[in-house]
Amino acid sequence: MRVLHVSDIHEARPKKGEGPSSKMQGIARQADAKAIIFHGDLTAGIWCDQNGSGQFFDRMGELKGEARNKEQVIGDMGTVLRNFTYVDGMTDPLPVYAVTGNHDGITRYAVSGDRIIGQKHETVGLDIANETPGVRSLNFRTEDIGDLTYGGVPGHKWIRRGGATPVEFSEHDIKEKLSGLGAVDVLVAHSQPAGTLLDRTAFPPLPEDRSSFPPIPGEIPIMDGSGYKSHGGSYSIRSYIDKAQPLGFAGGHIHETSGQSDLLGRTRAYSVPFQQHGGHSVANGNVYVIDFADGTFEKIPVA
Repeated sequence: MRVLHVSDIHEARPKKGEGPSSKMQGIARQADAKAIIFHGDLTAGIWCDQNGSGQFFDRMGELKGEARNKEQVIGDMGTVLRNFTYVDGMTDPLPVYAVTGNHDGITRYAVSGDRIIGQKHETVGLDIANETPGVRSLNFRTEDIGDLTYGGVPGHKWIRRGGATPVEFSEHDIKEKLSGLGAVDVLVAHSQPAGTLLDRTAFPPLPEDRSSFPPIPGEIPIMDGSGYKSHGGSYSIRSYIDKAQPLGFAGGHIHETSGQSDLLGRTRAYSVPFQQHGGHSVANGNVYVIDFADGTFEKIPVA
């Protein structure tokens, strides 16, 4: 069955019926897809409140200092996800499934001078995926889509201990959750499996939270002149794929590898971020139709 996969759409100032997310029902129908899977990262930036001000600012600078309150930030995330069900004159929207991205939350920082002395993440995106009408959460859950069973992994592994972005899990937690997920035909995630063609990133290696996981071949700094510097994927996702050998995998998060594929044993694996280069909050990108039964992997430009 053909399924439209979308990830890392990172919309800024979303409105009902506008932006790339509102086009997905029409794109899916034109591509003869029977369902839509969103892989997370709804809005631009990383929304942070310093010292309890009640005002959230984008730590990545994408929105140039615009202040938002908590309700506005959460409302924007909900608007983007609801837009995936937007049909504009059509009836019976195609089913939408979602995993939550590592940006889909908020962070409260305590700051003293130029030093962060404490932080608290709120993983509000997990609730949004569970509660948005017309959307079924795949966050560490399974769903039968057509003849195949899909299971989902939200967020990302810890970028550093305690988390640099709101929705992160230790490798141990991901491993435990995947064990409880059981066997699936297709694994979908926000992140990517470690040591593959799909998790190559322009960021330097980050060795933390890896001491109890043996290196996977290729999970080392990249020094081949390609522009990639390290592998940034999850050991636990890779281990699950290597052992369970599902029919397919699709993930997002690492924009640099959008549109690339890899073969991990019998598992066909694909990278599906909306945008490959540039910052967040862009209107143009790519989405992908995948049919894991016959190996179809089609790129569809969105303008």
